[in-house]
Amino acid sequence: MSGRGLGYTGGTADKLESIEGYDLFIDEEKAIQEVRDIGCCLISQSDKVATADKKIYALRDVTATVSSTPLIASSIMSKKIASGVDKIVLDVTVGSGAFMQNITQAKNLAKAMVKIGKRAGIETRAIITSMEQPLGKSVGNVVEVKEAMSFLLSDENSLNSYESRELKEVVFEIAAHMLKMAGKGDDIEKNKKEILKAITSRKAYNKFIEMIKAQGRKNL
Repeated sequence: MSGRGLGYTGGTADKLESIEGYDLFIDEEKAIQEVRDIGCCLISQSDKVATADKKIYALRDVTATVSSTPLIASSIMSKKIASGVDKIVLDVTVGSGAFMQNITQAKNLAKAMVKIGKRAGIETRAIITSMEQPLGKSVGNVVEVKEAMSFLLSDENSLNSYESRELKEVVFEIAAHMLKMAGKGDDIEKNKKEILKAITSRKAYNKFIEMIKAQGRKNL
């Protein structure tokens, strides 16, 4: 469940909406059924999920509170808890392109969100990643989506190239921890090998296309 961009970067919802016909606002029943059918679903927050957060979220960009650690932590965790999840992996970015400008701020945010998750009875893990430089080479919602799709079409050589190194490192690290928390493998390095297979076999790309089709875009 993704949000709009705050500040100068586009949010995940903005990027997904750049895909013609993609419906970010499918109803709860359809979203749940999609997860049951294909295993994934990417939507945006509706009026029925964490209602107070949505109002506060809209105010942050115009009240100079975008970088407030308590508001960031509560906003991110409220939607996840309201959605009924039982495990959460968080990517906490740090650096010149992130809200958290230094490692101390990033650690404080990570600790706050993990604490919220634990108090709600949810297994929660935070991974801190650098945002000192772009992970990709494209700037703009449409071209960034295209670059992400190209990444999912990579072979092993291109994944190991200089151009893909930063993006691969972040994607593989986060996904490996997701597999571990899902009970699919306790060894992080072995999990990364499984992720490599999922990409080079185009299994990951095909799943992405399946999700796009399920949420409105049929002619892919």
